[in-house]
Amino acid sequence: MDKTLTAHGEQSDIGGLADSIAKNTTDALRLVLDQAPSGSVSVVVDPALADPLGANELILSALASGRIIRCNFGRIHDNIAAIASPYVLHFADQARLERLIQETIWTAAAESAGSFGVEYKARSVCAWVVGEADPAALAARLTTAALAVRPDGSPWYLRFWDPRVIWHLDRVLPKPVHQSLLTQLGRWHTLDPLGRLVGFAAAQPAGEAPFARMRFDAETWRSLSLIGMINIVLVLARDWDVWPNVANAVRIERLIRRCESLGYTTEQDVLAFCACALTTRDDFDSDPRVDQALRTSSGQQMSLMQRLAQFDDAFWLGLTRQTQVQESKT
Repeated sequence: MDKTLTAHGEQSDIGGLADSIAKNTTDALRLVLDQAPSGSVSVVVDPALADPLGANELILSALASGRIIRCNFGRIHDNIAAIASPYVLHFADQARLERLIQETIWTAAAESAGSFGVEYKARSVCAWVVGEADPAALAARLTTAALAVRPDGSPWYLRFWDPRVIWHLDRVLPKPVHQSLLTQLGRWHTLDPLGRLVGFAAAQPAGEAPFARMRFDAETWRSLSLIGMINIVLVLARDWDVWPNVANAVRIERLIRRCESLGYTTEQDVLAFCACALTTRDDFDSDPRVDQALRTSSGQQMSLMQRLAQFDDAFWLGLTRQTQVQESKT
């Protein structure tokens, strides 16, 4: 069976970065398919915020003709309406349907690169799962995998399918829970924060191990709840040469927790605190002058930025230089 994918040479309107991501994804997926037991590709789609594939004429025509199959996730939680629930598009034979698979790659690349504009927040094309024979069984497994229980015992869900979430889970979830989750996902491949295709390997084949609904303790739940804010900081931090990786995610989570422990809990406060830390030094608040400013009581509620307004550029530059001197000595 021919499992080759061809890069599209005519798609120029999605921009240079998206075009590069699409080509690299195509090449990487070709290598994955070379090792897969079959040429099938199942694409996981999240239509909650936007669904370009749902309006794609080529995809709609293929669905109508039966060349590809759509399998919806089952009920996950009342907070997720049926119309906004994820679904699987199944391409049984990639060799015959490569043009359609390219539509999913282009969409994912454009979303990863931000080619749909600053107001567009969706990551609708979440993953490519290769070698699945039964898309309905895959959708059922993924539905079960999403079910979770919060620390208070109430049912909830884990949006593991979102590319912006899944790369955090190895560091956040207890190892047995993370491995159990991966077992349900099959040969799952997605774009990482830098637009590179990455795979997630499970210790056992998909569906062969029993899966128990995930139950989160308070500490795990807290870390999960901070993923969204960490991602927001990481987007801004690229301007400071702080790149999205596990080490920086851990670093930023610590900063957020410290900021909130000081009583500054708004998004604006957290962003300001992280900006100060990432552009000077992580422990900038340990400077006695900063510490006093942040802890001084006041009759009126003040934001973190208002507290720090007394410090000028020279002060922040001095903190940065202190860090550079310390690093040169290590």
